Amino acid sequence: MLLYNKVTELVYDQFLLLFLLEIVVLLFAIILFKKKLSFKTILFSSIIAIVISLLSMIIVNGFYGGMAYHERFGWPFPFQWTSGSIDEIATPWGLRFEPWKFLANTIYWGLLPLTILLEIYSKQKSKKYQLFIVASLTIYIILTILFSWSNNRNNFEVEPHQISETTTEENTIIDIDLAKRKQETLEKEFPEFKGFEKASSFAGVSVKIQEEGSDHYYAYILHGSGIPILKATCFRVDRMFRVFKIGEFPDMLDSYIGYMDIDARTCGGIKGDD
Repeated sequence: MLLYNKVTELVYDQFLLLFLLEIVVLLFAIILFKKKLSFKTILFSSIIAIVISLLSMIIVNGFYGGMAYHERFGWPFPFQWTSGSIDEIATPWGLRFEPWKFLANTIYWGLLPLTILLEIYSKQKSKKYQLFIVASLTIYIILTILFSWSNNRNNFEVEPHQISETTTEENTIIDIDLAKRKQETLEKEFPEFKGFEKASSFAGVSVKIQEEGSDHYYAYILHGSGIPILKATCFRVDRMFRVFKIGEFPDMLDSYIGYMDIDARTCGGIKGDD
């Protein structure tokens, strides 16, 4: 567990590269080394993948002496969320299990075991194939370490800070009172957000307000230790005081790594160089 907590979560693009590497290795095994898939290899690799995918629920980025933050479960693609945090803050994210992302996790973790089992259950052993597998695993591990190190370095470029405030986009809110009344309407419709700014959290919370035309946009942001934006939920309130939920951050297949701010209009992350 202590080792897992040192693993900084990789981002979507990085996992796509690793997933592509796994596919290439499997294709080489089947086409170049003439390895044949069998029911036994597929069955055992599937079991291994499911076990690893379930174990990945504890592989999260923790900063509390080995205690996981317990906000994002499932690695590399978080497929389970829970409302409880280490600070016991009443965050407005309920328990949710996402089967498609769990399936993506399982496929991701199953490809490399499959290529290894192709040799274990092969009647004709191949020294060249064994060297090929060792080299592929070495490249995979090195890439993972490099990605993790790069993301971890980017995380700690931002100092942990306590935030509990409401911010406006470059002071462009024309009518602050109107924005506040719209926020009150929003919090009546979504009472779990009422008093959000006053909630206690280790790294703080904030509400970002943006105005576009007659619409106001609100991003309820939960900050992390060493991570600018851990979670966010965004809403639009139109001129008729109708409330619409825009979405949540991070994106289902993405991560919070590298994002410094939130665009409340889209609930999309804003990177430091954007």
